[in-house]
Amino acid sequence: AENAFGVVYRPPNSSREVGESVKQEIKDVCSKGTVVNMGDFNRHIDWANQIGSSAEGEDLMECIQDCFLNQYVEVPTREQAILDWVLCNEERLVSDLVQSPRATVT
Repeated sequence: AENAFGVVYRPPNSSREVGESVKQEIKDVCSKGTVVNMGDFNRHIDWANQIGSSAEGEDLMECIQDCFLNQYVEVPTREQAILDWVLCNEERLVSDLVQSPRATVT
């Protein structure tokens, strides 16, 4: 089995094709072994109930569940939403996740 670390940036308001590409990449990497994917997915997910706020969000949530990935970011990263995620299918690889304060430009 392999270990893979990936970084994802899904631009806001991107096409459905981009979402499908992100899902396919997640599935491909997860089929090879242990994976950590992190980044700005720009999808609103209710993580407590594991529900997407749109059809694309629901599709992505289903992919995450199918790949046995856990999401480790627990505090909002943009206003009240958790848009930046750390997804991993091996619990022992992610611990003590700390969110740094946001940088500001003055």
